[in-house]
Amino acid sequence: MLTVLSVVGGCSFRSGAEASSSAWRSSTDKALGAALSSLGTARLLLDGERADRLPHPYVVVAIRDTVEVLGKQTSSYRISQPPAGRARDQRTVVALLDDSATLLSAAAVVATAGDDAENARTVAEIQRAYRRAAALQQKLAG
Repeated sequence: MLTVLSVVGGCSFRSGAEASSSAWRSSTDKALGAALSSLGTARLLLDGERADRLPHPYVVVAIRDTVEVLGKQTSSYRISQPPAGRARDQRTVVALLDDSATLLSAAAVVATAGDDAENARTVAEIQRAYRRAAALQQKLAG
């Protein structure tokens, strides 16, 4: 009886069925699209702030919103089961999403500080992250 419970109990810890290749590509495309959107929005906000075209409080709140949006998408993507042979790609996407969220959090701090030099450095980092996300999206989601 104990063996049967262990087997049945062990099955309940699996987070879901393996996704089909097309479903995984679609999910990956959506997750990387969220990263691209969040990174692009943050870059535009920081550029607007540095050029004194956007009010400081708006920039801070809007960048924090990008962090929240990306966080929700990352949480959803993280629990999905990749198809056979895509586990490494899944880990790569999750790492990129995590790095993007960290960078967006740093951008919120930079926006709060109002330091133009730090703003410019952060924008350059965001642009590099954006290019990496776009390349990964093209590679994995087509």
